[in-house]
Amino acid sequence: LYIGTAGNVLVTLSGQNKIVDKGTTTATTSNKLTDSTQNFSTTVQKRDVVVNTTDGTYAFVSAVDSDTALSLVNYANVSGGSPANDIMASGEKYEIHRPVLFQNVAAGSILPIEVDRVWPENAGTTTTDIILLY
Repeated sequence: LYIGTAGNVLVTLSGQNKIVDKGTTTATTSNKLTDSTQNFSTTVQKRDVVVNTTDGTYAFVSAVDSDTALSLVNYANVSGGSPANDIMASGEKYEIHRPVLFQNVAAGSILPIEVDRVWPENAGTTTTDIILLY
């Protein structure tokens, strides 16, 4: 993975593209994902990525509050502000993934890793000019 400009890159490592959890939210709570049908304490970890598959927004898990609720922050680890982390409303579908974030990667770096997915900017990738070498 060649990094053209300095920044962060969020990737799913090769062979690790399994969805950790998924479902449909059952309540609207600010900066949280709530699903009364889940057991998040057995599947989800801090820094997993929540993808709202209804509207394509992203947020990181900052805490597993209970079996049925997760606290969310944006990739800058901020609750509120921009980019948004208040992404889930009742009835919206979601997936939870476990990618790896490489922070402050220098321009011109080559990361000797195989990846299945490079996540977009609104999910945490701030670098540009990424080239995948095989």
